[in-house]
Amino acid sequence: MPVSFGTKRIGVMTLHCFDIEDGLSQTDLLLLQSFAAQASIAIHNAQLHTEVQKNLDEFTHLSKQLQKANTLLAKRTDIHNLLTRLSIQNRGLDVIIKEMNKLMEKKLVYADYLEGKLYPVHGADWVGNLDDLFLLYMNKTEPAYGSLYNNTHTDCYFYPIRSGSIFLGCLIAEGNSPLSELDCLIIKQGAPFLSLEIMKLRSQTEIMYKKIYEAYQQFLKIKNPHQAEVAAKDLGIHHHYYITALIELEGNADLQPLENDALVLLTHLKEKIPVENCLLFSYNNKITLFSSAQNADREAYFTEMIQSSIKWWNDRFKVIARAGISTGHYNPGQAEENHTKAEKALLHLKKQKEKGIVHYRDIGISRLFLHHPPEEINLFLSETFSLLWIDQEKHCELLHTLFTYVQNNRSMTATAKDLHIHANTLYHRIKKIEDILKMDFSHFENYLKVQLAVYLYKTCSGPNI
Repeated sequence: MPVSFGTKRIGVMTLHCFDIEDGLSQTDLLLLQSFAAQASIAIHNAQLHTEVQKNLDEFTHLSKQLQKANTLLAKRTDIHNLLTRLSIQNRGLDVIIKEMNKLMEKKLVYADYLEGKLYPVHGADWVGNLDDLFLLYMNKTEPAYGSLYNNTHTDCYFYPIRSGSIFLGCLIAEGNSPLSELDCLIIKQGAPFLSLEIMKLRSQTEIMYKKIYEAYQQFLKIKNPHQAEVAAKDLGIHHHYYITALIELEGNADLQPLENDALVLLTHLKEKIPVENCLLFSYNNKITLFSSAQNADREAYFTEMIQSSIKWWNDRFKVIARAGISTGHYNPGQAEENHTKAEKALLHLKKQKEKGIVHYRDIGISRLFLHHPPEEINLFLSETFSLLWIDQEKHCELLHTLFTYVQNNRSMTATAKDLHIHANTLYHRIKKIEDILKMDFSHFENYLKVQLAVYLYKTCSGPNI
């Protein structure tokens, strides 16, 4: 018997007759048909009830979700208003972090990249991990879970704080369980305000350092001894044994991250170098140290602190740090000369494409060629080495022999040993080189010219032959 509701077929009712040989009567069929009609109505009503109940459940669920979203939206507005008020009132970074902590379910700490410290002040166990933490997250934009290991093991949620391409630090929430929606909301709302607060502090710092930089530049221009001595005292410098160090960061096409890195390295230096009789500031991607000391021991201490800080930096970061240093006794009014020597030492390192530090007194005769254009040096090399330079592929062996000969200070024995050839073979090669260059190495000026050319090639030109 078909079971239908209107034109909609719901199903079929089937009867099995075991005891009636002649089948169902007409009355039975009419009764069955009536029952099927009632069944279809009941089934249809049940389906309607189920659908209504389903729609009601969905509506209830959506209503709860909407209520939850409205609650979060209201909390978001409250959080935003609170953080905005704190920012406008210039309450500071520490206060913002504390207020965020009051709202959160988990404990929250901010690790500041520029200053290398925690807000609020945390246990010493975390401090030793900050350098590694910054190194790991300075190029990341998305939050992640991780662990801090020191004397203890702490699972944490890390949220990088950035301002454009500049990495500022990390928000750290303790615990490895997923953050609640409220905690996520607080962190996402708080991150822009933290970034704004940090950039405000950085702007103030940059303004201060710019004023120091301008005052220092004016001081360098003073040649009158009395005026220079007064200006030095205004800068906090009271002795005449000057130390000038110029540190430069290189390796990023964007100047803003370099300026940020310079501030980080500056903070590291300030932890090591005493502020008395010392001017220490950054400007753009350079750090300037101008100080004075009573003796050479103090100079050695400053040099050691700068060297250890630059080594610490170069061991950890891709951005290269290098420094030029100049020291010595100078009368008032001669500070600019000392600064210029530090610049030349730094330029020498840059031309060598080396890291680390170098003192002006250690760059030797290179100081005479620092400002010579590469084209002029290459022209001198070409003229001096003649055919050996023009056709290096053909005369590679002779050119290498000449370089080894000069580096061994014309020692035939040492040169033959380095080249793994017999002394007679070396003698014939040297004579052949003299013939090609039309020179006599026993002549002082000829040999000096070749010696200088070899030195310039090693220090100012390409890779060693």
